[in-house]
Amino acid sequence: GSTRYGKGIDIWSVGCILAELIRGRPLFTGSCTMNQIDRILEYTGRPSKEEVASAKSPYAEGMIESIPLPDHRKGLSELCQGASKEARDFIRCCLQFNPKERVPAETLLQHAYVSAFHDITHEPEYPHGPIRIDLEGNAKLSPKEYRDRLCHHIEQKRLAALERQRDKIRRGGGSIGAVTVPPGLVEEHDDTAAALS
Repeated sequence: GSTRYGKGIDIWSVGCILAELIRGRPLFTGSCTMNQIDRILEYTGRPSKEEVASAKSPYAEGMIESIPLPDHRKGLSELCQGASKEARDFIRCCLQFNPKERVPAETLLQHAYVSAFHDITHEPEYPHGPIRIDLEGNAKLSPKEYRDRLCHHIEQKRLAALERQRDKIRRGGGSIGAVTVPPGLVEEHDDTAAALS
């Protein structure tokens, strides 16, 4: 029950997803929350008090303390049989119990496992800080409602960016991709689209 969401959660997800793609099945399946935590601890081992505190969850310490120590720890070679050494190391970088110890995305993009796909010219950092989505405080929504609101938010951002691009073109020409658009063409297109609708 942590109320704090950071980049480390996304990195954990990346590690789980990659492991699940390699395995062909879920990584830390559990019949309930406690059972799932037990499965995770079989991999990570029992976290220190500092690591538990890093979860920033009021329930984490009590939940973890109530789980007996696993008989043996499962390594990635056991969890991801057939994975390459590079794939296992990439997953290990992601699946650290303490979110602050997980390797950041910028560094993961340079990892040997994904080096063939790494192209810094196509991996810009978002320059405006965290993206904030207003979900009306602590309102509890269904997964569909969260998805719908997120899709609506993304669509509004896309439309606003498109409108900014159109304004720039209207003010004196500009380009969309590699195509230069002469001044006035956008207004003509807008008028035509309005007449057809």
